[in-house]
Amino acid sequence: MCIFPFLVVDGFLFFFGQIIFSGFIEFEQLTLAANNWKEKAMNNLIVICQSGGKFSTASDGSLSYVGGDAHAISVSRETKFDELRLEIADMWKYGTDSMTIKYFLPNNKRTLITISSDKDVQRFLDFHGNSGTVDVFVIKNESSTALAAVTPSTTEATPVPPRKR
Repeated sequence: MCIFPFLVVDGFLFFFGQIIFSGFIEFEQLTLAANNWKEKAMNNLIVICQSGGKFSTASDGSLSYVGGDAHAISVSRETKFDELRLEIADMWKYGTDSMTIKYFLPNNKRTLITISSDKDVQRFLDFHGNSGTVDVFVIKNESSTALAAVTPSTTEATPVPPRKR
């Protein structure tokens, strides 16, 4: 059973004590509106956008984010990459092309995953859709060298021919 903060008295619809509709309203309309409100709230993921801090590496190789500021946004299944990028850029006053959006996979604090397309947004939602909240890290592109300093990297080995004896 779900309880909604609606109250109907003498044709007035109250929401948290404020009149939001006056006139005749049928119970079916109220139920439909309440169910739509509930469904919308359940299908959104709260994304905590962090920026301005630094990554540090623990002795086990896991990364943690220290400092900076955080803002929260709501992301739905219908969210496209350009919408997400624009909202985050506007929030931080960054240019849309001057930032990178990254996140950790569940139970993996060693590898940051980049969001750069609609498909990446859908994967992000698939991985974290059942979570109530998830962190993303907004990194200004000019500070990508600081990220590289703590992110494990690989180098390609060049084969060396055996020495002649």
